[in-house]
This record gives sequence, C-alpha cells and structure tokens, in this order.
Amino acid sequence: MVWSIPITLHISEGKANELTITGWIKLVKDGVVNGVLRLEQLYTPDKKKDAGQVYGTSDIAHPGVKELFERSNVYATGEIRLIRRMEKGQFNSYHFDPVETRKSS
Repeated sequence: MVWSIPITLHISEGKANELTITGWIKLVKDGVVNGVLRLEQLYTPDKKKDAGQVYGTSDIAHPGVKELFERSNVYATGEIRLIRRMEKGQFNSYHFDPVETRKSS
C-alpha cells in the first residue's frame, strides 16, 4: 500500500478549546495558507496502537515513534479543501499525487 502512513493533524489542547465543530480551520505552513479543514471531530489518538501499526513497534528509541509520542494528544479530523498545491521540491521524482500512484506501469 503506497499511503501506509496516515496523515494526522495534531493540535494543542489550548487551540482545540478555541475551535468550533463544523468551523473552518486554515492549514498554514511557513505563513502560507495551503488549505482549509472543516472541523468534524476532535479526538485523542491511541498512540501506542498507531505506533505499532505504522512502525511495527511502540519503542520510543525508534525516531518515528519518539516524534509521535512528543505530539499533542488532540487530533482534528474533517473535510480538507486544497487552496495551494505545495511545490514538489528536491525529491520530485518521488513526489506523486494520489491519482498518479494508482496509474498502472
């Protein structure tokens, strides 16, 4: 499976308290709005389960697991709308849109 690692949006508890379910949230990177999310749910992830399913371990000696456990305990989910497509960058030969990954060779 090409998209085996889930994309998650973790936010601080303080920010979560300011949000309204069904409200729109700007998705900003380096001061640029790349999309918006219509907030449908705030939830607490099962990080140990997620680590096991994604990395095959929940040992924090693994750098991915360590980063996962250092994130906030509040995640947001909802409909996402793209506003600005990010540039592919230095790894553009490995950067595919989802539709491109489904094309047969």
